[in-house]
Amino acid sequence: VVGGARRQPKTERISSYRLRTAMALRAIGLAVFGTCAAGRSFHAPWVGDLLPPMDGGSKRPSFLGLRRSVNPARVKYFMYSDSKFFDSRVKSIGRTWAQDVRPGDLTVVADQGNPENVSGMNFVATECEEDSHGAGLCCKFAQAVRHAYHQMQEDPSVEWAHFVDDDVYLRPRMLERALAAQEDAGSQGVVVGIFGCADEGHHCSGICGGGGYSANRRAIEKVVGGGEKTFQDALMRTCGMCDMWSDIAITELYRAQQVDFRSIPGLIGWRLNKTEFDAELDKDPISFHYIVEEPQMKVLHNMFSDQGTSFQGPFDPRRCVRYRGRVSCAAYANGCFTPWDLGDWCDGLPTA
Repeated sequence: VVGGARRQPKTERISSYRLRTAMALRAIGLAVFGTCAAGRSFHAPWVGDLLPPMDGGSKRPSFLGLRRSVNPARVKYFMYSDSKFFDSRVKSIGRTWAQDVRPGDLTVVADQGNPENVSGMNFVATECEEDSHGAGLCCKFAQAVRHAYHQMQEDPSVEWAHFVDDDVYLRPRMLERALAAQEDAGSQGVVVGIFGCADEGHHCSGICGGGGYSANRRAIEKVVGGGEKTFQDALMRTCGMCDMWSDIAITELYRAQQVDFRSIPGLIGWRLNKTEFDAELDKDPISFHYIVEEPQMKVLHNMFSDQGTSFQGPFDPRRCVRYRGRVSCAAYANGCFTPWDLGDWCDGLPTA
């Protein structure tokens, strides 16, 4: 997603075909399944279960293998970005959800490293193209997994790696609790995320990367185990066969290693209207995609983080949200930079 447009173009991270497919599956789920356990409405991470079984003997994503756990999982975070976003998206994340990550546990994988005036993150300069999509992002996907592999080898306490775009608001503590609830799959390895995306020709299918995905130690070791250059070359080749969609391409490599794919609720990979957004708050969301402006980040951070502050002014349901007794509102001067889509209501309002 480029810039601060009031309506995000739907072709940035998901092609129009992929988006239509995902939304159609979501609508089918709502119509067919209605509500799920505990009265929850049908939630888009289930869409992977509506697709045909994956090729190569792998299973559909499932919710099996959950366990009770008190302690959050030990997670390292890897974010894909570009140097052109260091002064905007990356800084916004540094001022918001990155503050809830343990020092040294967030690595930014980009075309350049060591930007000025950005602290609290590790930056990795790569030879990848300056590109948020296509070959540049495929390269960064591979580099992020390689760095996760290295960090896991250096620190045996790290159980998971989480991979995320630079236009996502993430709740690290919620994610760590969700990952701690996953049963160990032993030698098989586990990858969790949103599933159901495919290229237009259905040559490849799997992870919808906009919501982020996590891989446990064994999954990372298996996919990189044949050698780092071999893995990087394989992902670039597979991207070429998958219309240059890095998320479904890397799914194919995990699938070849027969990892266990699992869906978890709370990863939101698409733009929501206000009614949908309010409904998601009842489900303790983990992440929101298409959050590109700092005012959007701040609305979410004020609501979710212990470091946030509750809004004290009048409650406008178009601009404000409530979550566990805390109120967060978009500022009047930035009325259309909300984390949800306000549709035509934004027309004619100030945007800066």
